[in-house]
Amino acid sequence: MATPSRIERLSRSLALLGPLLLAWACCAAPPSAEDLFDRGFRSPSQTFRTFQTGVRSDDGRTEYRCLSTRFRRKHLLSQLLYLEFRDEWFASKPWLRAAIAGARVVSVTFEEGDNPRRCVLTAAALGERLEVHLVREDFVQLYEGSKLLADDPLGKDAVFADHVTVSPADGAQRARGEAQLSSSIPPARITELRIGQDWKIDDVEKSEEAPESDGAL
Repeated sequence: MATPSRIERLSRSLALLGPLLLAWACCAAPPSAEDLFDRGFRSPSQTFRTFQTGVRSDDGRTEYRCLSTRFRRKHLLSQLLYLEFRDEWFASKPWLRAAIAGARVVSVTFEEGDNPRRCVLTAAALGERLEVHLVREDFVQLYEGSKLLADDPLGKDAVFADHVTVSPADGAQRARGEAQLSSSIPPARITELRIGQDWKIDDVEKSEEAPESDGAL
């Protein structure tokens, strides 16, 4: 049998190193200005892109904000503890960091019903397919300038619809938001009231299905 030439050996080595080099490049590539500007949780795709931005910039605080209340409670996480947890999380799933950093969104499948609160976002990267489970969470927040005075995640007994009412007003409609205020907070200090619904990441799994050539969302 002929001995492989130096060029053949080099080609084989590059073929083996290719996925690793690509993974490194995805993690090393910093987020763009558009990525940083577009951070938010208003849709499953935006939440996933925000999580990607956190991974690419090694920003654990941004990653933590993308996680659901259930995920945080399950793993007993605070923002500080997440910084330790993420190292173990990524180490236990060596593919996760690189796959998330370089993934493109393929599809989003919502649960059935008129008001879905769960969905599965499918993303493809590095020849793998990821399934990102997301949940919609209701919240009420009160601010004094940039200071967060109250952050109340709403549960099944206090939902978004209970805090926002819409009523007729002079041929149009008026939307009104309500929130409970602690007696220790003077009303004059409040500069912003936010009542909303965010999509948060509840779990990330590797799918056994091969990625398809669908366009990114």
